[in-house]
This record gives sequence, structure tokens and C-alpha cells, in this order.
Amino acid sequence: MRLDAKNYQGAGATRLYDTWCDALAANVAYAQRLRDGGTPARSVVVVITDGEDVGSSRTAGNCARLSKDLLASEQFVLAFVGVGSDVDFHKVAKTMGVPDGCVLVQQNATASTLRAAFQLVSQSAIRASQGKIAPGAAAGFFIP
Repeated sequence: MRLDAKNYQGAGATRLYDTWCDALAANVAYAQRLRDGGTPARSVVVVITDGEDVGSSRTAGNCARLSKDLLASEQFVLAFVGVGSDVDFHKVAKTMGVPDGCVLVQQNATASTLRAAFQLVSQSAIRASQGKIAPGAAAGFFIP
């Protein structure tokens, strides 16, 4: 089934802060296992959301502190993709500690624009793996 306005309606159930903190923690653990095994590792963490946080046990401040610590290690690139026009995604990402150059907003969510956004995420991840995007707070994940 194709996702469209007839079969999808956001229901205000985005636990964005919990998801972000859990994703960062899982990434830290996985990267550490790789390093412990002798494999150097840098990580790219991207969240894609259609809404603001609703119902998380964690706060934007929790997210920001964790993001700041990971960015300071210069082993992580953190990125944020907001889909839709009902939310100020740049503000949401900033409160979570995601650097400005690492935020992409796709206001007009059609199949083709979402494919383009996913392609940009993929290309940016490849550029990061090639060392063309520096990890840390100055990363410009979505800057060509």
C-alpha cells in the first residue's frame, strides 16, 4: 500500500526525545564494540520525523547534553530530517543539540521529495565515511 494523505494521519505520538537518546546510546555502544575489536569507527546518526516530541520521558535538554558530548568526541555526525510544514524543525533540532548544517526540512512531503531527501541522507553518509564531512559540532551533513 502506498502511503498518502488518505491512509496516513499523524496522531501526535512522536516520542522524539526518547528515540533520539536511545539511538545515540545504541550507536555509542556499537561503535565502542567495534573499537574494542580493533576497528576504528565513526558514526552517523540521522533521525527522520514528522512531528515534535509527544510523551517522552526524556527532555530536549537530555538530548542536547548527550548530543553535545558525542559531538565533542569528534567521532559522531548527528543529523535531523523534518518532514512536513506544521513544525519548526530547525528549532526542534537545535533544542536537541543538532548542529544547524545538519538539519534538512522537507515541507512538501510527496513520494518524489521524500526519495530525494533519503538520497541526500545516503549521499551525505557516504561523504562522511570518506572523510569529506568532519565529525563534531562543525559538521555540515547536508551542505554540499
